[in-house]
Amino acid sequence: MRFPAAVLALGALLYSCAGAPHAGSADGPASRDQSRLSGKGDTGKGEVSTQSAASGGGTPLTVPSREELGKNAADQAVTALLELGTPGNLRAAVERVHADSRGMTDKNRVYLALAGELMKILYPLESVDWQMPSIPDGNPWMQAVRSARMGVYEYNTGNADFLAQVLPSLVLYINPSNRDFYPDAKASLSAAAARNPKSGLPELFLGLIAEREGDIAASADRYRAAWNLDQGCYPAGQGLVRSLLALRDGSAAFPVAKALLERYPQDLGMVKLCAESSFAAGLWEQADPYVLQVLKAESANSGYLLMRARILVERSDYLKANSLLDAYATVDKTNRDYLVLKARVVREWNKNPLSAAAIVEDADRRYPNDPVIMLAAADLAYQTGKTVNGLTGREYVERILAQEPRNKGALTLSAEDYIAAGRWSDALSASAALVQVDSGIPSLSVRLRALIGGGRFPEALTLSSRLYEADPASPQTVSWRLEALIGAGDTAGASALIASLLPEAPALVKSRLFYYKSSLESDSEARLAALRSSLLSDPRNGDALFAMYSLYYGRKDWRKAQYYLKQVIAISPGTPRYEKLLSELDLLLAQ
Repeated sequence: MRFPAAVLALGALLYSCAGAPHAGSADGPASRDQSRLSGKGDTGKGEVSTQSAASGGGTPLTVPSREELGKNAADQAVTALLELGTPGNLRAAVERVHADSRGMTDKNRVYLALAGELMKILYPLESVDWQMPSIPDGNPWMQAVRSARMGVYEYNTGNADFLAQVLPSLVLYINPSNRDFYPDAKASLSAAAARNPKSGLPELFLGLIAEREGDIAASADRYRAAWNLDQGCYPAGQGLVRSLLALRDGSAAFPVAKALLERYPQDLGMVKLCAESSFAAGLWEQADPYVLQVLKAESANSGYLLMRARILVERSDYLKANSLLDAYATVDKTNRDYLVLKARVVREWNKNPLSAAAIVEDADRRYPNDPVIMLAAADLAYQTGKTVNGLTGREYVERILAQEPRNKGALTLSAEDYIAAGRWSDALSASAALVQVDSGIPSLSVRLRALIGGGRFPEALTLSSRLYEADPASPQTVSWRLEALIGAGDTAGASALIASLLPEAPALVKSRLFYYKSSLESDSEARLAALRSSLLSDPRNGDALFAMYSLYYGRKDWRKAQYYLKQVIAISPGTPRYEKLLSELDLLLAQ
């Protein structure tokens, strides 16, 4: 008869407390046959003999030997490792079995076979480097695995232990189309998770069920729980990346994808996760090598061809991007993403907003109420100041957010719209909603601009410091840091930062530094000199050009003011504010 571990431990304790007869004691072998057992005896004094127990119908417990206790502990240790179920723990279980002095018992054969099956089904990127033994019939664990291999959920394991509750769900990886068992599996897996909260297997399977049922937020939570318990469970990491991408949270997905690729650098699937998550996060420089690696392996992968074209557009490398789009057009000219990219190239490279609008309007008709198309239409409407299919940029953004309140692109355009309009209260609200959805650098940058414009300088100083430390070589982060310092009234700090950076600054950063130096100058000529230095370093510095316009406008030198304003408009064509200012100048010059 086999007893639970707690009973065995109690038996060992009682045995050690009884001990052997002391030398010279009155207790001899005969009297030891009358050894006392705890409990209420027939004498009423709390003592009962083996004889009285036998006469009362009881059976004395057989106390396990130390050898038996050791064997039981060894079995429990192997079972515990199998329950954890990650590659490292499965290999540790195999090592314990091979080190077992009992040899290849029936139990040990089950342990080795189960470790191998779990590795093959859950972790195909790992190798099974031990011999798979023959399995004795009737083991409920292996019956669950056999049923799963046949695409069937095994209901007859008895749910006697953790593995009996979990193993039937292996069918999720064998037969994805079978969903009839989901309610039973969820109940069994939830019970298993409560029984052993250290194992990530129940969370992994529950995450997969939630993902297939379309509950992506729940799947992300489940996968994250399994991943946090043990990152050796790489299917949980893959599921977490998929779920976060479905939730449009590329910034959170990318670090997980990188960790997976570091573990399996040769696996193309992990490369794709890195490509797609960094791409979704808008990290174009990081995404590019991953996308190129996929295209090298799969040259006909049209989806990645469009991803590569998008990266090139974001880099303003329009010539190469246009070549890729022309190549893609030989396959499909109506693809949604192709149309969006083509419109951007026509607008930004060919400087033809009318043709770009025609492409977007065609796409909007082909894909009505599609958030990607509506986002492109909103962006174009904002850039040109004109309607697309009769709708303004703000109207498109409102439509998108009605469908997807957490749409990162729409929240970004909304915040930037309010920033451009100087509606700082709305800009602060929209940017706060944006950073709740995405905490990447671009989103934080929008938030910082809203904080500066809204006069929230204590928060702006903190955030500008964080962004500047993350990328001190960026002209933009330098600009924001200086704007925050100047806005907070720390002109000494701003001057010190400018002085420290100017000697070694590259041209674009130097242009920004001189621009902000001009704003610190009280003398008009000194301000003009600083602005000229700024434009010598970067003739396309729009802020410096506009400052030159403002300076000459203040001097009533309309001709020079017009000259610089036209250069601003050449950099940012179609901006209603600048067009209005130019019209005013034209009237002044005509007088």
